[in-house]
Parts: sequence; C-alpha cells; structure tokens
Amino acid sequence: MFAYTGQGSIQIAGCSTYYIIPRVYHKYRPGDVVYYAPKAAKGKLEKIVIKKVHVTRNSRTEGKIVFMYYDTLNTLYNQYDLVWESEAMLLIKAYLEEQIFLYRAAIQRCEEW
Repeated sequence: MFAYTGQGSIQIAGCSTYYIIPRVYHKYRPGDVVYYAPKAAKGKLEKIVIKKVHVTRNSRTEGKIVFMYYDTLNTLYNQYDLVWESEAMLLIKAYLEEQIFLYRAAIQRCEEW
C-alpha cells in the first residue's frame, strides 16, 4: 500500500470569452407555412414549410442577430425572403396590375403609330 500527503498550492490561470445572447423572437417557427417573396413578386406562389430556425450572431453579421430558416428540402432562406400568404397575394396582385398597365401602354403605343 502506498500513501502520499501533498503540500503546497496549485495556481490555475486562463481566459475565456463568452457571449450573452438575449432572448430573441423570430417571425416564423417550425411548422409554419410561408411563401417565397421574390417569386411572389414575379407572379408565382411558392409554398415553403419551415423545418428549423438557425440563429446566427458572429463577426460576419457584425454582431447582429440574424435568423436563417431551413425548409423541408434543407434549403436555407433569409427572414426577409419569406412572407405570409396575405403578403404573397398582395405581391402577386401588384405584379399582375403592373403587367396589365404595361400591356395597355404597349397597345396604346401601337395605336399611335
């Protein structure tokens, strides 16, 4: 059998960094059905089902909290690219009104010739 009694002291030093992330609220949650705004602005309705929300805060975002959304096909979307159905329908309506205006303007120009 062996026994040892130690004497002296141990000094431990070091440093660390930590981030305090405040409680944040995002616009969409997993399971929500949203629509892709750039396609809605071109007259198409593309449905997206949110699978996962990824919160990012790092030096690339300059310390800002950014939300990224994964859909069921693991495509990554920015929060500003997604809209609710009512907003998507308004974008489509605006697109169709613009197309009608351009069509009427083209007819008017042809008649002037």
